Amino acid sequence: MVTSDLVTSWDAMMGRYQPGRADMLRTAAATAEAALGDAPATVLDLGGGPGTTARDLLDMWPAAQVTVADLDPVLLALAAATLPPSATVRSVDLRTPDWNTTLGGPYDLVLVVMTLHYLPGDRVRDVYADIASLLRPRGLLLHADVLDDVSDTIDTVDDGTWTRWWDRALAEPALADAATARATALHDVTSAEFTASTAWHRAALTAAGYREVSVPWRRGRHGLLAATR
Repeated sequence: MVTSDLVTSWDAMMGRYQPGRADMLRTAAATAEAALGDAPATVLDLGGGPGTTARDLLDMWPAAQVTVADLDPVLLALAAATLPPSATVRSVDLRTPDWNTTLGGPYDLVLVVMTLHYLPGDRVRDVYADIASLLRPRGLLLHADVLDDVSDTIDTVDDGTWTRWWDRALAEPALADAATARATALHDVTSAEFTASTAWHRAALTAAGYREVSVPWRRGRHGLLAATR
């Protein structure tokens, strides 16, 4: 099935842009279980794309109720087509002030992977507070992205893989309606390519009401932030 193959190739592609992705997810799972005292029962995968991370989470925590939220209609269509019926797929736009009001909750865990760099810094601060409103008391936010204060680097230069994947996805007949919706939904979307130091994120998370902030994983310029509500 083409959609399934697209999801598999997405996972491989993202491994190029986020070195150590599989190890990061293992660390994220262990961090969540340690912080929560058990496997999370409710999980929000924010910016979850075609559901590859959600699939990995369900492999680890098959009893969890997992919600995948994203803006891109093509990625959401892939998630809906390939995730089990127990998963929920929702459309959200993190640029809007009320994006979190449609997602229910509270969640034990919110995971955000390679997503918030699309937003400017001031909006990231707001989104941290919005996520806190979705978490149960002592719930956990895990945010994986580039951190500016990591000195060693790993080359993640784009070799055209991203463009080739999207050319193929947008040419897939089964995704024609989603591709049309994507042209409308993302016509004014650009990436801020925002990055900041661990200290910046720690201060922003503390200001948003999180009690404990740590960095349980790093590789190259990439890091995983863990923040307890």
